[in-house]
Amino acid sequence: MTMKPRGTTLLEVVTAGALLAAVMLLCLQLTAATATGNRALDHRLAAIREAANLMERLATIPWDDLTPQTVQDAQLGEAARDALPGATVQVDLTTGEDQPAAKRIAVVIGWHERAGQPVAPVRLVAWRYREITLQD
Repeated sequence: MTMKPRGTTLLEVVTAGALLAAVMLLCLQLTAATATGNRALDHRLAAIREAANLMERLATIPWDDLTPQTVQDAQLGEAARDALPGATVQVDLTTGEDQPAAKRIAVVIGWHERAGQPVAPVRLVAWRYREITLQD
């Protein structure tokens, strides 16, 4: 009766080590991709919040004072500057030619990712209408 040696061979240990290394590499890549996605999402949410806040500030300006010159001075808030380094804001105000009692406000916030590539900007557009008073 011959007995087979018990235990693992060197080939089995090397194969198991290679499989473990491959699984660890995949986990690291997945973790890095998730972190990158979360960072991009945080940047987009900060830009959306800033665009909404800026739009609210512009909406409180009286109708007659809401001019292209007044919206040119719009700046990013401190929280957005911290969250989005190098971000830019552009605000356009146009009056509808067919609707003189309406003003279109467009807020665009742009920024770059870590590698310096531009990211699709956040755009928010709203219409502001002149208040109508009824005369007796």
